[in-house]
Amino acid sequence: MDGGEEYTSQPFQLTVNKAEHAAVTDQISVKRGNKMEYDLAPFLPEGYKLGPPSAPMNPDGILPNGVTRTGTVVTGTLANDSKNVGNYAIILVSVVETKNYKHFDIELTVYMTDKTPQNLAFQAGALDKTYGDGAFVNPLTGAAEGSAVTYTSSDPSVAVVDNDGSLQVSGILEGDQAQVSFTCPADRLTGVYVSTEPGGTKVALSWAGEPVLLEGEKASYYTLPADDPRDWGGQYGGV
Repeated sequence: MDGGEEYTSQPFQLTVNKAEHAAVTDQISVKRGNKMEYDLAPFLPEGYKLGPPSAPMNPDGILPNGVTRTGTVVTGTLANDSKNVGNYAIILVSVVETKNYKHFDIELTVYMTDKTPQNLAFQAGALDKTYGDGAFVNPLTGAAEGSAVTYTSSDPSVAVVDNDGSLQVSGILEGDQAQVSFTCPADRLTGVYVSTEPGGTKVALSWAGEPVLLEGEKASYYTLPADDPRDWGGQYGGV
């Protein structure tokens, strides 16, 4: 300083305390039976460390297996139970350490909603097909967008269906077998049983030019292909 004063310095202590973090809450809706995924990253300040997630409010087991965390993503699967539609569970994740903020919690409310209704309907409610007809499709409508449709046949001895809904006629209806028979001279047609399961009997036929005759009260429900059966696989199902 001017005037010849002696230069001196005086230290003082400054303490910068971590700040309180504003409350963090959010809510999401998830359909029953579906998986929940929620990313905490947008709420996490510099230098964060996370504790394990918990579900302190989980009425009637909305999240029957609880919740887990991988990195910043919290996951859990909701119960597939319609009675809990409209109810909710609360998930807490503790942010146990950050650079500039004190410990705080992130609270997530998960509301259970119902699944999208589906009004499934086949294009044709009933179809008439003849044994030996090729594969066919009866289009299905009303499935929700993104849903997976599976197909099953109530009687594979009559028709089988693949994963795409394509059907193939298999043979004579099991309930008709006592009233439908086929005949052909033994020297013209011979057969070897391939399967004798009830409702699924299959015979490998050797054709010698003589047509097979269908007879019986319900024989008019069925027709036989005119071609050599070896041309359509050599098997006559359900006889």
